[in-house]
Amino acid sequence: SELLAAEKRLTALLDPNSDTSRAKADYDAANRELENLQSEVSKLTTEIGVLKHRGDEAKERLQKTQKRIGKGLTEEQAGLAGSSFSVVAEVDVKELDDHEREAASKNDKLLKSQLQRVTAHETQLVKLMGKAKAVDTGALSEVDADLQDVNEYLERLRVLKEEALPEKLKRFLKYLNESSDQGVTQLLARIREEVDLIEHRIAELNNTLLKVEFRSGRYLQLQPQRIKHERLRTLETAQRKLRSAALKDDEGESHYRALRELVTILREAGENRKQKGSRALLDPRYRLEFYVVEVDRKTGDQSPRRSGSQSGSGGEKELMASHILTASLSYALCPAGASRPLYGTVVLDEAFSKSSQSAATRIVEALRIFGLHPIFVTPNKEIGLLKRHTKRVICVQRPKKQSSLASISWDKLEGLARLR
Repeated sequence: SELLAAEKRLTALLDPNSDTSRAKADYDAANRELENLQSEVSKLTTEIGVLKHRGDEAKERLQKTQKRIGKGLTEEQAGLAGSSFSVVAEVDVKELDDHEREAASKNDKLLKSQLQRVTAHETQLVKLMGKAKAVDTGALSEVDADLQDVNEYLERLRVLKEEALPEKLKRFLKYLNESSDQGVTQLLARIREEVDLIEHRIAELNNTLLKVEFRSGRYLQLQPQRIKHERLRTLETAQRKLRSAALKDDEGESHYRALRELVTILREAGENRKQKGSRALLDPRYRLEFYVVEVDRKTGDQSPRRSGSQSGSGGEKELMASHILTASLSYALCPAGASRPLYGTVVLDEAFSKSSQSAATRIVEALRIFGLHPIFVTPNKEIGLLKRHTKRVICVQRPKKQSSLASISWDKLEGLARLR
């Protein structure tokens, strides 16, 4: 009976719809919620401990930072910092130390560089003060050349700029313009005039060559051509710079530098006159080179230009050289503005000893047309040639015991020189 009663009670307790079963389910649910809450409480307790520790550390760092900051930056310092350093607005607090170290490193490098520049400027300033004192010996004679004396030098510089230099600058610009126009420009213009004069005289010489028969129906002409040496091109470049610099409004600074460069070129040429480039600058004769051409009298056709003995037979080269030499003698002995040499006596030793009869005839005719008075020293066999082609021949026989032209007295030579 008791067993049956106990089983009935057990069955009633185990009934899901019974109050006991519902109470047990509520109990189990409450236990699970309690376990969850206890786990959450444990986590929060741990987090509170961590936050408390971090809070203590933050308070300690805050105190140290406030101690470093002190009263903080003034408005001027804050403005300088804002213009000198790139401050990131949204920066992590943990990265502030890294930003600070980076900015401090850049600032140290910049400060070191600026200090070096200051030192260099101070050294340069002392040197300049020493040079100024050496030049301005009157006003700065009792002033030292130290950094503490800078104000004295600056005051002297102000006086010079505002009172003394304007008048000196005016006189300098006037002298600069006059020296540029009256000195270098006139010198170079005179050289160009001399070149033009040489070309004019060569043209007159060609008019005389026109009368001389070089070959049957042909005559010679000299053709001058201006040459430009590298030094001459450098000089022309300096002249263009000088003309351009004279128009600049910089108180004559560019004009003076350009003129100084031009004068340096001319001075170096004057000091090294034997150099080819120097001659091309200062000697008008070295600004020209000459060619010779043959011209047909009827057609006016010209042969290719020759500057030497490139082609032709030996007789042609001899005859051409004789004509050019004769023309050169006439050019050298004829003064400017005259049509004939004032003193045209020339001595030809061993004349026609190796020349043909036709070549000798042309040479004699060329000497006559060029207005030269030849004295021929030649063997007796050539006397007949001279008699046929000259208006007057005076023969002086060489003494047997003497074997040189020196045996003829100077009186006889002077007498021959005066005869035509």
